[in-house]
Amino acid sequence: MNEKIKAKALPDAATLTIDPKHYYRQDVVGYYEFPCPLEDGTMRSAKLYLAENSIYTQPTVFLLPPSGTDAWEFLEESGWKNLAEKENLYLVVLEPENGAWKTDETEYIGSMVKYINTRPFFAAFASKFYGVAYGDGADCLGRYSRRYAKSFAGVALLGTTGMSQEEKIFLETTDSPVKGVRLSQIQMSVWAVAAEETAAVSRMLEYYRKADHSQEKAEKTAWADQVYRPDPAGSGSLDEDWCADVIFSVGSWKDCVSEEFSETLYRHLFKGTGRYTGNANGALRHDGDMEERGFRFFSEMVPGGFRE
Repeated sequence: MNEKIKAKALPDAATLTIDPKHYYRQDVVGYYEFPCPLEDGTMRSAKLYLAENSIYTQPTVFLLPPSGTDAWEFLEESGWKNLAEKENLYLVVLEPENGAWKTDETEYIGSMVKYINTRPFFAAFASKFYGVAYGDGADCLGRYSRRYAKSFAGVALLGTTGMSQEEKIFLETTDSPVKGVRLSQIQMSVWAVAAEETAAVSRMLEYYRKADHSQEKAEKTAWADQVYRPDPAGSGSLDEDWCADVIFSVGSWKDCVSEEFSETLYRHLFKGTGRYTGNANGALRHDGDMEERGFRFFSEMVPGGFRE
C-alpha cells in the first residue's frame, strides 16, 4: 500500500526572492497546506497543488471533492493532477470542516477565493478562476457562485440537486454590484450533472439559460446530453462577450471522477474563458483568434533594424 502523501507547509513569503533570469518561474511548486482565516476568527484550510515548471499567473481550478475524501487521492483519481501538468494549472482543493460539507459554505469559499488571490509569490490569475464540485459539494458551489458570480469564470456542478424557488426569486430581485443589473442576469459558464432532471434541476437550468442568452434548442454531443450555446445573434456589450455555454447530463457524479472527464470539462467549458474587470460583475470574455478581432501580423524594415 502506498504511503499517504502529506501536504507541506507553505514557505514564508519573506524568504522567497525572484530570480531575474527566470522572472516568471513559480518557485512554490508541489503539494501544500494552505491555512485561511475567516472573518469570525476561525481557521479553515485547503490544499494547493502546483506542478513542476509552473509559471506565474496561470488559470486556477478550485475543487470541492465529496465529503470524506482525501485531497491527494482525489487529485490523482480525478485526473486533475495530471491535467495540471499538461495545461499548467494551479489547483486548490477545498476541504469541508469536520469531514462534511455544510448546507452553506459561502464564507469559506469566498474567503479562500480572496485569500488565494492576494497571497504573495503565488500569483494566481484571478480572471481565470474556475470551480468544480462533486457530490454534496456541488450545491455548496452552486449557491456561492450564483450569489458571487464574479469569483469564477465557469463552474461545474457534478451531483447538483438544483435550485430552490426561494433562491431563484432572491437572485431575480436582488441588484448586483452593477447598477440596474440583477444577480440573475450575470453570465456563468456551467456544466451540471444530476441523477435526474427534477423540477429543481429544470429550474436551475432555465435560470442559467436565461442568464447566458442561450439558444432554445440544445445540441447533443458525444460528451453531454444537452449543450446550450449562446445566441449568435447577440454580441454582449463593448467589454463582454456572449460566450457562456450551459451543459447538462443525467447521470452519477461518480462517473465524472476521471482524467478523461476532467480534460473534457476543462477544454470544452473553461479553457479560454475569463472574467475581467470591464465591470463590477466581471465582464465574461472568451479568447479569440487575433486576426478575426482585427489584428494583423506584419514585418518591415525600420531605421536601425527590422520589426514584426
